[in-house]
Amino acid sequence: CSEDLKPIEPINRMSAEDLANSPRIAKDKISGVSQKGPFIKGSSVVIQELDKNLNQTGLSFQGTTADNEGNFEIKSIELISPYILLKTDGYYYNEVSGGQSSAPITLYSIADLADKNSVNVNLLTHLEYDRVQRLAGTGMSVSLAKKQAQQEILGVFGISGTFANSEDMSIFGKDDNSAALLAISILLQGNRTESRFSELLTEFSQAIKQYGIWSNEATKAEIADWASALDLAGIKQKILSWQLSFEVPAFEKYVMNYWFLNYNLGVCDLASQSVVKSNSNPRSVKYGVAYMCQNGIWHEHVLSSSSSVAISSSSGVVALSSSSGVALSSSSVVLFSSSSEELSSSSSISSSSLSSSSSIAPSSSSATPSSSSNSVSSSSSVNGGSTCSTNFKTVTIGTQVWMAENLNCDVSGSKCHGNDEANCAIYGRLYDWSTANSVCPSGWHLPDNADWDKLYRYADGTSGTSSPYSSDTAGKLLKAASGWNNYGSNGNGTDAVGFSALPGGYGGSDDSFSGVGSIGFWWSSASENNSVYAYYRGIYRYSDSADYHDLAKSTFLSVRCLQD
Repeated sequence: CSEDLKPIEPINRMSAEDLANSPRIAKDKISGVSQKGPFIKGSSVVIQELDKNLNQTGLSFQGTTADNEGNFEIKSIELISPYILLKTDGYYYNEVSGGQSSAPITLYSIADLADKNSVNVNLLTHLEYDRVQRLAGTGMSVSLAKKQAQQEILGVFGISGTFANSEDMSIFGKDDNSAALLAISILLQGNRTESRFSELLTEFSQAIKQYGIWSNEATKAEIADWASALDLAGIKQKILSWQLSFEVPAFEKYVMNYWFLNYNLGVCDLASQSVVKSNSNPRSVKYGVAYMCQNGIWHEHVLSSSSSVAISSSSGVVALSSSSGVALSSSSVVLFSSSSEELSSSSSISSSSLSSSSSIAPSSSSATPSSSSNSVSSSSSVNGGSTCSTNFKTVTIGTQVWMAENLNCDVSGSKCHGNDEANCAIYGRLYDWSTANSVCPSGWHLPDNADWDKLYRYADGTSGTSSPYSSDTAGKLLKAASGWNNYGSNGNGTDAVGFSALPGGYGGSDDSFSGVGSIGFWWSSASENNSVYAYYRGIYRYSDSADYHDLAKSTFLSVRCLQD
């Protein structure tokens, strides 16, 4: 049983005084549905009260699922706190095999019952569990913590948009909520046994707990390879064969979009019709395989010598016609180098060169900022005398003058991502918080929360005084127009104000690294109320937002300096 893999936090019982003075929340009943696929009749359902810090109070109520749809109802519930942990343990219907599971699993859901009498438990609520506790522990409200955790999990699967609370979702329905939930359930289930499935859920939950990111690229590619060969119509028929619902939501689009993005193929739309791209994910077993966009779907494609198609990679497009002077073999894939206009060494071309009639259109390698930037040269003494020479671009954004690139200053307390100097040349160095506070050149400083808030609000055009401030749209506007890993429409940004944010990822004090090309984390000078954590600002490839969180000061993040 997977329950051993997911320990519940220690009970922190309320005092007698708390019990006596707290108002009661009385519910005639709490109902809902327990789903992976649906939990079968008789599965255990337990509601446990949580205090405002999401610790168990010791109060619990028990029930079971009433049918094979996973429906449950627990009557006569009286709580002091509105927060609950809902736990379901049992056998379930497997969407991939079509049959019942051969072993039970345990799933969890955190919910606020203040204004509701119905709560579901499903895969999204389960994956949120650890992340919500982590965010709420930093002082974030439970409702905001749940929204952020949901957005981060959906982003792993290339899903963006506005969705219902996870505990209000069901795999049965017509809307995108049901479709997204079912797609994620199918993708993570794969052909795994229950024990392997539970292990994957635990690994995923623990990975996103700290940073909201799942960086297991090998497993992501494995899931994409499996999904690319999946019989989607067959999955739908298996679900209908349960005779629990007359309809199945349109999960197919999310399953396909997942492997499209993992292979770096992008969206298959009218603009991409008949375009051929290669799978550029080196971790995929189908790396280098060509795909053609046809009617919204990328299909494996074999090129013949008479082909007249547009062949592209994630970094450029080569338009070939019969007069191009290039003869392609049946397995040829032409890739375009991201650093020059030469064809990459992985290209397979039977002709030694391109003729003058060839049409080669490289993609832009850099963005043009909406405001002018300057180059500043200086030399500063930092970290007790180490000299740091800097030559950096700057940009004026409103009344602020920012560095227009990540700081690349080789000092003690800094690292290149992956200990690779090539990453420093692109993304700048990563710094622990103490070093970040002293590394900016003379006349510049590490921005505090108010400085970052001002930048966010200038970018998204809003006003306000709340601090720290998160923006739903500033990330898209601050991200560089190139340099971010492709993840649908939200990979690169518009660089609307010339900030040119690049995703340098982050590093741990244990010399671990993650997130390069996908996330950008920048230190704020603001420390938390304790000596362990400090604030940082985050922008992500899978989202338009720009937000704030906290991390251990020993973590290595990017730095942007602000002029005094």
